[in-house]
Amino acid sequence: MASITEYNNQIKALQHPTFQKIRNIACDSISDLDTYERDSIYYSLNRGVNLLNTHEQLCQYLYSFGKMHEAKIHAALSHLQPEKYHGKTLQVIDWGCGQGLASMCFLDYLRENSIDADIERILLIEPSQIALDRAKLHLSAYIETAKVVDLNKYVNEITAENIVSDVDVTIHFFSNILDVDSVNVKQLAQTLADAICAEHYFVCVGPLNANNQRIDAFYNWFQNPELIWTANHNKENYSYTARYKIFKIERYETGEILVSYNPPKQFHAAYRLDCVNELFSSDNDKTEKVKALYKSLAVFEVSTPFDIGASIYEDVNPIYAVLSNIIVRGLPTKASRFVEEAFVNYGNTLQPDNLGGIRYSIKNLNSEDIFLALHALDNRLSLNRGTYNCEILDSDLEAHYICDVAPKMFQQLFCPQRGLSSITNNTANQSQRVDFSCQFPYDNNIKGIVIELDGERYHNSFHKDDDDYRTNTLLRSSWNCIRIREYEISNTDFDCFDSDYIRYVKRAYNKPFDESWKKNLQLTLSPIGIARIQKVLVEALLIGKLDIQSPKWNILVLERDVPCAALAIADLKQMFNHLTVLSQDYDHLSFPKVNLTIISTPEFVSSSLHQADGVSINVFEKSNDAIRNHLYDLVIDIAVMSRAGVENISFSEYKAKNDCYFHIRSSHFQRSDRQIYTSDVIDYKPLVIKEPNGEYTDISDTKLHLEYFMQTLFRKETFRPGQLPILSRALQNKCVIGLLPTGGGKSLTYQIAAMLQPGITVIVDPLRSLMKDQYDGLMKAGIDTCTYINATIDGSEKEKRGKAMEDSLLQFVFLSPERLCIYSFREKLKNMHELGVYFSYGVIDEVHCVSEWGHDFRFTYLHLGRNLYNYVLPKQTEERKHITLFGLTATASFDVLADVERELSGNGQFPLDSDTIVRDENTNRLELQYKIEKVPVEYSVDQYYDPNHYLDDYPRALSIKDKWAAYEAKQKFLTHYVNEIPQYIRELQNDNNKKVITEQYFVRQNKKRTNVPELEVSMPDNFTEKKEEYSESGIIFCPHKNATGISVKLNASELNKSMDVGTFMGSSGEDFDESENIDNESFRNLELFRENKLPIMVATKAFGMGIDKPNVRFTVNMNYSSSLESFVQEAGRAGRDRHMALSVILLSDYKLVRISPKCPISQFPMGIIKGRWFKEKDLYYILQQHNLYIDEEFVDVFSPDRDMVKLKCTVCNTRFGFGLCNQTCNRCNKGPCEVQCTFYNQCHLKNVPREAKGFQYIEDLNEILTQRNITIPKENLEYMNADYETVMYFFNNNFKGSLIEKRTMHELLSKSTVPLFIGNNVELREPTEEVTNFLKRLLDADYGTELVAFISTRTIVRNNDQLAYIIKSNDRETIIEYIQTRELETVATKGLEIYRDSADVDKAIYRMCCIGLIDDFTKDYNKNRCRIVAVRKQDGDYYKGLQTFLERYYSKEKAAEEIAKVPNYKGENEIHKCLGYLTEFIYDKIAVKRKRAIDDIRTFCMIGADDKIDWLTKNEILKNHIYYYFNSKYARKDFIYDNLNETDKSFSLTKDTKEGTVYSIDTVYKYMRVIDDDIISLDSSSQIDNAKHLQGAVRLIRRSLISPNPTIDLLNVFCLLFLGVGDNEILKKELKDSYISAYLALYKDYPNKTVFYKIIEEYKKQLNVNNRHVALKKDLQDIDSWEIEAELVIHSEWLHNFKNKYAKNI
Repeated sequence: MASITEYNNQIKALQHPTFQKIRNIACDSISDLDTYERDSIYYSLNRGVNLLNTHEQLCQYLYSFGKMHEAKIHAALSHLQPEKYHGKTLQVIDWGCGQGLASMCFLDYLRENSIDADIERILLIEPSQIALDRAKLHLSAYIETAKVVDLNKYVNEITAENIVSDVDVTIHFFSNILDVDSVNVKQLAQTLADAICAEHYFVCVGPLNANNQRIDAFYNWFQNPELIWTANHNKENYSYTARYKIFKIERYETGEILVSYNPPKQFHAAYRLDCVNELFSSDNDKTEKVKALYKSLAVFEVSTPFDIGASIYEDVNPIYAVLSNIIVRGLPTKASRFVEEAFVNYGNTLQPDNLGGIRYSIKNLNSEDIFLALHALDNRLSLNRGTYNCEILDSDLEAHYICDVAPKMFQQLFCPQRGLSSITNNTANQSQRVDFSCQFPYDNNIKGIVIELDGERYHNSFHKDDDDYRTNTLLRSSWNCIRIREYEISNTDFDCFDSDYIRYVKRAYNKPFDESWKKNLQLTLSPIGIARIQKVLVEALLIGKLDIQSPKWNILVLERDVPCAALAIADLKQMFNHLTVLSQDYDHLSFPKVNLTIISTPEFVSSSLHQADGVSINVFEKSNDAIRNHLYDLVIDIAVMSRAGVENISFSEYKAKNDCYFHIRSSHFQRSDRQIYTSDVIDYKPLVIKEPNGEYTDISDTKLHLEYFMQTLFRKETFRPGQLPILSRALQNKCVIGLLPTGGGKSLTYQIAAMLQPGITVIVDPLRSLMKDQYDGLMKAGIDTCTYINATIDGSEKEKRGKAMEDSLLQFVFLSPERLCIYSFREKLKNMHELGVYFSYGVIDEVHCVSEWGHDFRFTYLHLGRNLYNYVLPKQTEERKHITLFGLTATASFDVLADVERELSGNGQFPLDSDTIVRDENTNRLELQYKIEKVPVEYSVDQYYDPNHYLDDYPRALSIKDKWAAYEAKQKFLTHYVNEIPQYIRELQNDNNKKVITEQYFVRQNKKRTNVPELEVSMPDNFTEKKEEYSESGIIFCPHKNATGISVKLNASELNKSMDVGTFMGSSGEDFDESENIDNESFRNLELFRENKLPIMVATKAFGMGIDKPNVRFTVNMNYSSSLESFVQEAGRAGRDRHMALSVILLSDYKLVRISPKCPISQFPMGIIKGRWFKEKDLYYILQQHNLYIDEEFVDVFSPDRDMVKLKCTVCNTRFGFGLCNQTCNRCNKGPCEVQCTFYNQCHLKNVPREAKGFQYIEDLNEILTQRNITIPKENLEYMNADYETVMYFFNNNFKGSLIEKRTMHELLSKSTVPLFIGNNVELREPTEEVTNFLKRLLDADYGTELVAFISTRTIVRNNDQLAYIIKSNDRETIIEYIQTRELETVATKGLEIYRDSADVDKAIYRMCCIGLIDDFTKDYNKNRCRIVAVRKQDGDYYKGLQTFLERYYSKEKAAEEIAKVPNYKGENEIHKCLGYLTEFIYDKIAVKRKRAIDDIRTFCMIGADDKIDWLTKNEILKNHIYYYFNSKYARKDFIYDNLNETDKSFSLTKDTKEGTVYSIDTVYKYMRVIDDDIISLDSSSQIDNAKHLQGAVRLIRRSLISPNPTIDLLNVFCLLFLGVGDNEILKKELKDSYISAYLALYKDYPNKTVFYKIIEEYKKQLNVNNRHVALKKDLQDIDSWEIEAELVIHSEWLHNFKNKYAKNI
């Protein structure tokens, strides 16, 4: 390392010094230090804040911060116009100069810009002598040493004599010095004021910190400074953060340049009573005015004898931060129960609420009087020249006008000397002020009035231009300007001051203080005063003026008008104590004992509001010597009805320790934003204890304290079941995934947790409607520190809301998962941490979307865990580096939860422990009933049947290809069905049915019957009849938006003929192509529906999440959903008021039959009717008439539970269907597949025989394909059943096929031309190069090289065998641009083939991320491109990345086994092989799981469609199915039989099978015991109950399986046999398939076949031991036949393998 001497010599030797040359010398001086030494020096700098006392520190500072420091100074200098000092004598004062960096940059700037400046002196001020010597050394290299003067002093030690000079211009540099809290800015301003002569420019640069406003505080000490430039730079746009302010002060004569008082600081807080809110809650003409008045009254000014504006809040105490945030959460917000109940003497009473809400009301309250009270000014306050703040005025004329001439009301109504720029929002007007101004809170056309006094003595011709300029500027800003000449003052016509607002103020001002007026003032204004005092008390604690650990506070409050102090302090005491007792680290703190002295007024001295428990209170009407002579801890002077800035303020009448005086008045206008304080998160005490059996027991003490906040913040009496266990984890800052039933209060859990943490909470919502719904819910609760950012708002509004988040103005921010993938937004998030703005929680609402939507069509969900982990950051500590994850859902099965855990915890983010998932067992909805409604379908006649008309006299064959028939049947059915709903509700409500419903509810709960809520509801038959407000409502869910009978558009249109109907087709994420008109209409209808202005909403599934409307009486699903989870989510919209509700699924009903083509009979008319579909009675009629008998073996049945399938080609189905795969097709004008199709070589369809084409049973098709060893992917199957195919259509669109996915990845990596950057540098303007083979470029790079590329996500279509981008599209035509030629063409939209869309690219990028090929990506939705970052890995690292991914699904050992197979896959390199394996894995495992979910909901519908069972019984069967599916006790990892007299008390099938990944025959036998007497006696269950619980666990685990598990299959067989399958064909098939699957898996895993057969026989034996009687004789016979089928499969596989092995050599 270079010595100090060497360093000095190098500096002195510089011929043309520059900042960078000096920095390079410093960097070289420490270049030989090792990393440890460098890091130690760096940390000693404390981010550049500490004094620099060693050579090494000085050099390290320049190395670490020099470049950034230079950029900041140059940014400031670029706004300091050179003409200000060009050619003038100049002094530079560098305050806290350090090494003289600011002065060096200034000298560089002068030289670079050829600016002639005669520098007479550079004054360096620095407390560190070694730094000061270094600064003098640096600057002496630039100019003569004699001109460099140094002062080794702290800033506070500088006097005017030290800095005074007679030069023309002085430039002051305050670089990172004003933000230091030890610098007394008031004293500094006074020192400067004493020294200033001529022109002084102040260049102030500091860190951008939301809680540090000291630069502004310094500026505010000067009178009328000319603002030259002010700005904030953040890392979103710059490589650093900074706050700037450059201003000028000029003085050539004696005169004050400082304000004569401590500038007040503006705060925000206001409470409002329920009774007042209720008066104006309806939509009337005063509602918006009241909002505006409260917004105005929520802003208040606080003056102190110390400079409160210079206070720093960098390390805010978390408790104080939470208290402050609660107080200011809404402007206004709800008062606490304690405050509400203090108004009981005014008639305020608690109103009953059946839903557990808390609401207060006063009868016969006069809205006009309350409205007037919001305009009140104190008519008792009369000011004269001695008491008015005349010092602020510019002239005696102004004092004469306001004190002697104007109406007394004007003294408070008009603000003196307001800055013009604060009116016009134009910084060019910064130095100008207006004489008097009044801003109107609500007048629409005119924003306010300005009074300008024109006197010849005060306004000479020199100022006339300025006067005219001000007037015109004000008019352009919608302000009236009234100019009054001096000779007109005494004759002023005050009627010209006319506006609605002033008229109301005048009426209020003239009101006498009678009892009625005093009551209204207190009801309206006292809560506002309470909030103000509480905010001030918290501020006093924050800045150390009050000591919370003091045993007692003596407080004096001068209440100039309405009483508020007693309630404020008592209420804050309760809030503080509840909060600290709840916390783990602050429970030793308690609010001190308070002796409160109040000096009131004669009008309010006897008010009951002066009484409050917990505070010792003395109230006086007047002051006295004892009060004046007493020393108080705090003195507050408060007036709600008086305005700030008009009175002379004196702090000398009363004595306060530590200068703790606060003078509080209402603001004239808002000049600052409300601040939300963020800090370290608080760890709270547990709220529940988890018992060994998995149940949760409340901890009553902590629950009581949390209930206080529930009641205060959200006005709920207590918690709903399941909320406390979720909150317990979240408030301990442990990640949690909470499951609560629909309507169970999910949103409330994260909202109350967020309110109790000092940070911002990000809520990721899947739908815009859900964001808006929760945003509206918070606003309704009086919490307006919230916003949402999505594609429904324009760019400027997005920026505004993002800025509000960045500036710490919000507590709740609602986002889509896509927003976290936007580069600029991520930069904003990273920047926030540097600004001292922190997050508390990352909430994923409807967290099941991570699973259900992530793999299907919104891949941003799969990146969500990583994005929250990396970019949404809390305040960093050693223990806590990342936010707490908070997931919520109402419907998540075991499988979905497993997916969620995998995706959120993958690759190390958010490690989730066994207690992370907290579920409320009560998904058992008493009030919600289910009905599967069968809709008869009439199919059209088969036009190809009997072309020769031989059978014209007989019934005709039908066309089953007509899916539209099912759609149209449902549409017609719905039109009359809606009006039948009321009778079904009444049927459910008869006494017998209610009794059955209630009894079964408690049976499912396995609990004794307790009080039952009143289910009955009145629903008239004409509930849809047009009216102003609808008491009951319903939702119709449609899978399609347009064009079909099960679409939103057609059903709404049909229903609209007889009733009012709204539609909702909301879009999700950042889908910028979504029609704006549809979005606007959807949200408009949402509002009308919530406000009971619409009885029916016809919607897509976008309406199925989070919409909370109590009186939804029914839901109708036009088609069953894609999963049971989705259906329960949608059905859960109904019955949220806990009254009877109905959820209906419309199921297509039909039964068609045909004679199988395999039938050997050939006599007439078999050649005509064979293979054709008929109604059952029609076919048998034809057969009977022709004396034909057909064995049932040859009769195919087509019904909802007996579906048919056929093969289809996803590329060209026309060609495939007509057997033209290897010919030119005249129908579609395409050539042979071998030439035209890129998938031809991998395609298996080309080998399919003719008998495999056409509709047939899946079993028959599989048999044909198996015989020929052909494997066909699921996406090549088309289902005949219209309901099933509707769901499968979406499935097939999401899983397009492994070949298509591989093609997409190949094209992106190796075919597409992309701009490429070397290094992740956001500032690069031009790409390093353009490449066509990104993958090759990456593999050719050195290990560790970082490459950044931009990949297009634009939709690509194929037209005339050419690829093209879509430019613009509508239903009729599409404009495309051919990729190769760049030519434009307009083509028909219909039939246009989508080759690749944005989702395909997203999917490909996710796959690449899974193996570590892509390290990060962001998406630009405007430019339709993704920015990907890839770091070249070592060979083998991509295998490791893939293995890490597989470990989400497999054990480490199994994952390693799988990875060993990957090198054998096709591909030129490791990446090809990994992606090939991964794609097939997704399709073999994940796609199969999705298909299984569809099968589960279909099974559910078939159960409910059984005509042999009455509706009420079916309803209970369906409710059981849902309950056990979601709530099986055997699926819980922690379930035990505590009183089981065995060592292993655990009965968790999830744990015993390791979530389905391992199997054991012993586990099968263990769980078969659940129906035995010794087990059912343990918890008073029944055999059937336990069998249903076991079946629920089996179904949950089956959904998650990625390979067969014999344990699960055999237990499924056990459950189905015990519970019975009846005539349900789907369940019969499931029973058979499960047994064969288990048989084949066990056969494969047991080489010793003797052992295998013994296991099979033992299993069959176990079915009937211990009097179980599970398998009847017929069941055992069926099992034997299934074993024969399984053996045939085994032998067929053996023969196939034998042939492959030996036939090749023959």
